[in-house]
Amino acid sequence: MAETSNLSVADQVAEISKQLMGGESNLETDAETADREVEPTEDTAAPDSESDSDIKTLADLAGALGIDAEQLYDLSLTLSGSGESLKLGEVKDRLQQTSKVQEEVRQERERLAQERQAWQQQASQWLQQQQQTTAEFDKARLAAIQADADIERVDWNAFEQQDPARAALEYSKMIRRQQAAAVQFQQAAAALQQQQYEAGQAWQQQRQQYRAEQDAKLLERIPEWRDQAKQQAELEGIWKWNQEKYGFTPDELSAAVDWRHRDMIRKAYLYDQLQTKKETLTKAPKAALKAGLLQKSSTDDRIQALKNRALKTGSRADKLAAAR
Repeated sequence: MAETSNLSVADQVAEISKQLMGGESNLETDAETADREVEPTEDTAAPDSESDSDIKTLADLAGALGIDAEQLYDLSLTLSGSGESLKLGEVKDRLQQTSKVQEEVRQERERLAQERQAWQQQASQWLQQQQQTTAEFDKARLAAIQADADIERVDWNAFEQQDPARAALEYSKMIRRQQAAAVQFQQAAAALQQQQYEAGQAWQQQRQQYRAEQDAKLLERIPEWRDQAKQQAELEGIWKWNQEKYGFTPDELSAAVDWRHRDMIRKAYLYDQLQTKKETLTKAPKAALKAGLLQKSSTDDRIQALKNRALKTGSRADKLAAAR
């Protein structure tokens, strides 16, 4: 058996790492032991050995060590900066979770981009339809005005005296024309009103979609806000802070949709909270020190008074009181 079997997993990993880096190993392998005991001959073929370069995964390393890969996941490493100690298994789990979240964000942004593109195409169609409907409305309105004007322009009393039958016929034609124009105008007005309503709904939908896009980007920037309870607690503090310190109204704060604006507001709030906390911590020791000095001064004055009394009276009781 090789000497590696007597070492811990961590020592074995260290020795293999040294070999991979080109250093000398303190381990004696089975192959080396065999080389010392048996001299190779021409008929003896060198056994196939796995190259160090073939170890590319933890599974490969575990196989080379002759151990279970789960044992490697129990090894710990220290993160630079924070100094946090994590097992390799925890690092793997965190990386997988981060990758999952990033994929979810990517899919959400892709979905929103597709919806935005579809909405833009629909908005273009609505604009063309609105232009056409507006043109038809203007045409119908002018036709109705013209029909009214044509009736008013004729002196129907004189016309009736000259030719009663023809006057009645022409008046009937113009009335029908006026009524038809009025119906077309009402229909065109209703169509325009309906289209304006749909345009308003589309605009509202666009705003909601834009807000969803900005929310997704903000969560990508502040991943801890995926915890709804934590997000709500911070938002309540931010809103209260903005209203008390700067006089913002809820409507004004709600108007901040761009994720960059909201991120800056949050950072300003957190910075102000930190500064307030520092000021509180700075004032507390000063107040405690001042109280301690006052108490010490009062105690010293009392002791000095007892000493003066003992010197003046020479009484044994006064001397004992001053000495305590």
